[in-house]
Amino acid sequence: MDKFLLDEKVAVVTGAGSGIGKATATVFAERGANLALIDFNKPNLENVARDIKQKGSSPKIYVSDVSDAESVAQVFESILSQFKKIDILANVAGIWESIPFLQLPMTNIRRMLDINFLGYVNCTKMVLPGMVKRRYGKIISVASVAGKEGSALGSSHYAASKGAINAFSCSMAREFGSYGININTVCPGLIQTPMGEATGQAGMEGYVKKCALKRMGQPEEVANVISFLASDAASYVTGQAWLVCGGTRFD
Repeated sequence: MDKFLLDEKVAVVTGAGSGIGKATATVFAERGANLALIDFNKPNLENVARDIKQKGSSPKIYVSDVSDAESVAQVFESILSQFKKIDILANVAGIWESIPFLQLPMTNIRRMLDINFLGYVNCTKMVLPGMVKRRYGKIISVASVAGKEGSALGSSHYAASKGAINAFSCSMAREFGSYGININTVCPGLIQTPMGEATGQAGMEGYVKKCALKRMGQPEEVANVISFLASDAASYVTGQAWLVCGGTRFD
């Protein structure tokens, strides 16, 4: 049996409408997973689902803002009704913006934490009871290099939200490891997505200059690492923050 495949696994991907989330959904489908895709942008989600269906998979789509705990609970209730179980959760939904700290409104800080951190908490709370009962589960959350070393682009609140994801995931890995649940994060560098390109030409050029591979990453390169961590090939990996940054940081 190929332990890198996800055959018959039920996988939920948040932020599946674009960028790393879209790439993750595509890679999961290619490796045999049954997909439940979540995004707040319905047209984007429908486009992703259509593309995946053309490759022979049949994902189900759910429109939700992960920061809305009530909406998330309703969506996961629907997913469990449809699929009966959830084996894999990929927390990918997120936002980024650059505002110098002295000009940074508290409303923006709260929104960043609500989506990038509490959104992951909301989804994780929905899958853990079933995973504990079945003594099996994989949770992979997208953090960032900025969550390890801070932001150089005036995005302190973004870096804080991603650092929170790393600390939270490490804590969850300790708490739920005895139930056979693997919980990890991936920490991308600058990836060629709409969010990555929003850093601007100067941000992208500065990143490439310090990157050992001298280029931005592609969403599929992050998705491949997420898929590995979601597979049984990574059965002895938990509580780790995987850098996918082309060598801009070495831990």
